Amino acid sequence: MPIYEYECKDCTSGFELKRRFGKNSGVSCPLCQGEARRVFCPVSILFKGLGSM
Repeated sequence: MPIYEYECKDCTSGFELKRRFGKNSGVSCPLCQGEARRVFCPVSILFKGLGSM
């Protein structure tokens, strides 16, 4: 299962959750029980070498 990052809309705390791919139900903050939104983070890519010239 992938790990997703979330941020609370009320207290702005960040947390991570393991969730299934098809699960789109709402998430509540573990600290204040407020509504949380999913934070999208780009995947880092590191190119090594000269590549094609």
